[in-house]
Amino acid sequence: MDPPLFFLLLITEHNQTNQYIHISNSKMIWTESRDYCKQHYTDLASVKNQTEWEKVKNILFINKVWIGLRKVPRVWVWSNQSVNSYTGDQNATYPFICYDDELVLVQENKTWSDAVSYCREHGWELVSVLNQNIQDWVQHRAQNASSPFVWLGLRYSCALGFWFWVSGNDSCYQNWAGGQNHNTASEQARITGAMNRTGGQWVSQPENETYNFICSRSHDELVLVQENKTWSDAVSHCREHGWELVSVLNQNIQDLVQHRAQNASSPFVWLGLRYSCALGFWFWVNEKDSSYQNWAGRQNDNTASGQARITGAMNRTGGHWVSQPENETYNFICSRSHDY
Repeated sequence: MDPPLFFLLLITEHNQTNQYIHISNSKMIWTESRDYCKQHYTDLASVKNQTEWEKVKNILFINKVWIGLRKVPRVWVWSNQSVNSYTGDQNATYPFICYDDELVLVQENKTWSDAVSYCREHGWELVSVLNQNIQDWVQHRAQNASSPFVWLGLRYSCALGFWFWVSGNDSCYQNWAGGQNHNTASEQARITGAMNRTGGQWVSQPENETYNFICSRSHDELVLVQENKTWSDAVSHCREHGWELVSVLNQNIQDLVQHRAQNASSPFVWLGLRYSCALGFWFWVNEKDSSYQNWAGRQNDNTASGQARITGAMNRTGGHWVSQPENETYNFICSRSHDY
């Protein structure tokens, strides 16, 4: 099935995190629409007031779409469980509207490393708390957790003797409970950071404990997916999230992609580059045109002996492009940008 297409609206609420509303041209029943939104975004859209309704109406181009509203005895309830008086057959199939929050509480208990992996697989990061505003947002979201703590993207380096955010962000802001940031010899196992659900203070915890966690929507336009997939599966994964397998159209993009590729767990990362045997040239799957190249040697020559090597990848260590059989499985880089 072709990947769904989305129209995007950015809504910035005062004192709240940003939200996005998407309209999909895929038709599903209400429960399927809700599950899709929760898997790929946050939930079906909740329309809580006239202002939000006007924003939704402005992007509607069809008569009927699903939103996150369903009827239980004597009351209408949003799919996020809030009750609202602002008001078909749920087995009918319509397009639908999702909303997407900057912070997503995942109510599954995972180890810290598994939480990091989960967030990154969805193009997010385990949240970094860089200032008081973010602290307030995360603390508010953590109150709905089903575990006593929620994981943060905070880890201690035993070799260097300091705490760092796995997103790479730098900040002096702290909200530790007591002396919890001190990793002495007696507590070397407590090298990962979490937030107390009730008080919002940070605590160090053993990384193999299992808690809920909060992902933060990344604003980086490049997403390294640390899963090994074939080239075609990598294309599908990116498009399922509304992205594209990255196109390297100039030296600036090459530098960005090469830097990101260094963190891959495979020797190569897939690019959105494919060879047309019929036409005899390489092309980018997002249909962008560029004369820029960074091939390793004669890797772009698809001779008879190399006809099976019709998909392009980047070497993790040197950044050069290489042709590879499309059924090899590597990490890959998706682009959120419409430019590459």
